[in-house]
Amino acid sequence: MEKARVSIIGFVLALLAGLLLGMLMQPLFFAPADGSLDLPPLESGEIEAPTGEPVASQDLVPDSVHELLSEAALERREVMGTRKVDPDLGILLYGTLRDGEGKLVELAYLGLSSVEMSGSGISAQVKKGAYSVHGLQPGSWKVRIRGEGLTTTETVLEIPEEPLVRRDLSATRAYLLTVRVRTPEGQAFTTALVEAQKASFSHRALSAVATRKPLESAPMTDLRALDRFGVGRWQGVSFSRRRKDISDDPDVIGLIEIGTAPPVYVSLMQKHHVLASKLITPGESEVTFELAIDELLAKLANVRLRVVEQATGQPIANARVSISDRQSGGGGQPSDESGTVVIPNQATGLMELDIWGQGYEYYHTKLRLMPGEVDLGNIELWPSHTVQGVVVDANGQPREANITCSNLDRRTFPQPLVTGRAYSSNSKGVFKLEGLGGGAYLIQARVRGEAVATSIVHPELLGETELRLELQVTQNVYLDNSQTATSRILMALIRDSEGRLVYGNYLRSPARFKAELSAGEYVFEIFEGLHSIQSGSLTLSPGSPAEIVIAG
Repeated sequence: MEKARVSIIGFVLALLAGLLLGMLMQPLFFAPADGSLDLPPLESGEIEAPTGEPVASQDLVPDSVHELLSEAALERREVMGTRKVDPDLGILLYGTLRDGEGKLVELAYLGLSSVEMSGSGISAQVKKGAYSVHGLQPGSWKVRIRGEGLTTTETVLEIPEEPLVRRDLSATRAYLLTVRVRTPEGQAFTTALVEAQKASFSHRALSAVATRKPLESAPMTDLRALDRFGVGRWQGVSFSRRRKDISDDPDVIGLIEIGTAPPVYVSLMQKHHVLASKLITPGESEVTFELAIDELLAKLANVRLRVVEQATGQPIANARVSISDRQSGGGGQPSDESGTVVIPNQATGLMELDIWGQGYEYYHTKLRLMPGEVDLGNIELWPSHTVQGVVVDANGQPREANITCSNLDRRTFPQPLVTGRAYSSNSKGVFKLEGLGGGAYLIQARVRGEAVATSIVHPELLGETELRLELQVTQNVYLDNSQTATSRILMALIRDSEGRLVYGNYLRSPARFKAELSAGEYVFEIFEGLHSIQSGSLTLSPGSPAEIVIAG
């Protein structure tokens, strides 16, 4: 009798595996560049987010199969005892995907990223409303849902240590709106920019956002545009021109994917500047704005600065100077014989200033640029210094690690620790950091998901001394920003017991972020723009993660 019972269970499992794996599942692996998913934010209470809860409607498979399947899963757990899920087999996650009306979504894509294991990601396809994916481990998983006609959304699923886990998801249908911009004379705005010799601002100059209420102001951004804001997601012309129906239309600057039905307000933006707003009513599929070139130029800055030697104040000629957002770049322009650089029609907001010259440090800082005439004065460059060192683990053994360095003396307002430059140690743990200047530099070595080492050095005082970075096991700090509206951009800073800044990052969307720090005592502070809105302390003990809940 027992053998017959096992045979029935085996048959059911095989049947389900064939149904789920053979017909529904097409998993493949991906590796996000920064270990996290690029997720659009949702305004609290405005878009229906995936729930991760069972849907009380038709099942993926008959109830009788679920009953036998549950019985089989229970037997398998009894055999497993307290052991972890087999890492080679992992957990089979399956379920349905429905829209806000409860209808099955024919085709969509899921991206799953482990919260605990940075860089661990799996993707799966939804077909005829069903999905399945294997290879998961117990813990928290971010799930990103995307698909044509859907608003890209994300949720967090808690996956228990069970061989089979069902989670039904929900998605929101998207409302697509084509955005056009013309001059008062009726000319396509991008064409007018080219004719006015302002081509560098063509399709990157403008964007659009959607909100429930009229938008009067928006937070500064260090990105090209507020592409995930309010109840919409912006798709610039470089993406939207893949659509054949608008591929040759010079009026079109992009599409906005709105996660709620009209009426909504759509605003034409130049980075964080609101240029114009219109109310969109049901049935409208496009919106057209009129904008004069002078209206755009009024939101830009004419920047002037002078590059000089730190020790003598003498001008530095032919230094390359670049001001850009985090999504743009370029070779910059050279300083003249007096060390002067003038950059006209520069986008404003949170920008990156980079300067480099032969024999001098690589200079990097962030700016809060305002429109109009801006004189940054003298920018002093130190002679180039090199810091050499070795990365070792707690036992003194060399380790390969990623290394970052940031000049702390140039942080004049709350900003992330990202500098745009990356280094690494080799298999013998040896590293070399070139192009550093003077002052206090925060240097961190990190083995993602495992260990971190932190040191503050003054390169001009270090001389030939070799820097030794000893890795310590990391503990997780979770920053829960899930209750914050998408009209806000927050910054989280964390300092250790010595007052050293060890973590700085934007919290751009309602989500759960993770910081990896060594055990110890810390203080944190949350900023909105220049204003501190929350602070506190936390203790990190080995094996005990901490959580910071950001007030909504």
